[in-house]
Amino acid sequence: MIEIFKQSAPAVSLGGYALPVVIPSFAVVFGIAFGIYNRHIWRVGVLHTIGLVQVPDLNGEWKGYLKTSYTGDIPASATHPDNDVESEYTKISAKLTIHQRWRNIQVNLDTNQSSSTSEGATLLVDDGRWPTLSYQYKNDPNMESPDSMQLHYGTTNLEFNGQGGSETLEGAYYTGPQRENYGELYFERVDDAD
Repeated sequence: MIEIFKQSAPAVSLGGYALPVVIPSFAVVFGIAFGIYNRHIWRVGVLHTIGLVQVPDLNGEWKGYLKTSYTGDIPASATHPDNDVESEYTKISAKLTIHQRWRNIQVNLDTNQSSSTSEGATLLVDDGRWPTLSYQYKNDPNMESPDSMQLHYGTTNLEFNGQGGSETLEGAYYTGPQRENYGELYFERVDDAD
């Protein structure tokens, strides 16, 4: 068996034994390099500063609210402290958690009444515009939610603003035809995730 390795691959002699030298293929080297870049390197600040990477790092926890056109039962415990009961929209406290790599992104939104998970997301980066996170989601109401809250799907578009010392995501959402609700969202980053 050692003779086969000696003849078919370069070998190194170690203590009288011939050990095969493994030379990885281009695909293996590329795969490892891409994996490291996809998980870590793209987040290095200097790459963003010099313009080599334009995709903003949205990883982490974001807190804020959504204003909804939904007119069903919303308990006071779910509303945001700044909710205006005279407004046509109800302001609901919300938390957004984003798990991001260079090539993929997962968005989770949680309120007192339900949780939403992205089923497809994209981050659009165009010169002269704020980066925009667009995603389709599936919303799953909690067991304690009113009967009028049902599983539904929707779309969200959020613009990222990283200037002025704070980072915000702000935009709009709308639900599918079974609910026909819409509203606005606003979040500020509170924690970076690694």
